[in-house]
Amino acid sequence: MKDGDTPFTARLVRDPNDTLIFGRAIGMAHVDGRDDATAAEIDARPWKAQWPHYTRVHHGEFVAGELGHGVRLSDLMDALGPDTFASTQRNKMRGEGNQDPRAAIRQKPAVKLTSEAAAWLTEHLEQAFETYGCVPREQLAALDWPTYTSTR
Repeated sequence: MKDGDTPFTARLVRDPNDTLIFGRAIGMAHVDGRDDATAAEIDARPWKAQWPHYTRVHHGEFVAGELGHGVRLSDLMDALGPDTFASTQRNKMRGEGNQDPRAAIRQKPAVKLTSEAAAWLTEHLEQAFETYGCVPREQLAALDWPTYTSTR
């Protein structure tokens, strides 16, 4: 991730199997040391010993209410097909390689959206924010945020 990227936040669900996108934020590029769990953080949350590297974000916006208020990734893939992800769109333009967005996302923690997909998703996420509201900033500020000193 680079500074200023917009990662969308999602959760895998089942019955039906899908991915629900329920938020977005502004990303920050990883900085060694700053974005790694400290011993104190690992003591507080032992799982961080296995996953000690952070992807930091700021100015997050999340759909209020139930997880089901999010946007279905399957709807995005149905709407745009190979134009959903950068890799499948490139393959479509070359006329070879995988063009199935469902195969492209399998077992990957993140994939790059095309500009068309980002616009589609932003529009639908904005509709969810209008319909269900956003988690209040005060509520987000009360979460357990890591502290760090900027190295830049």
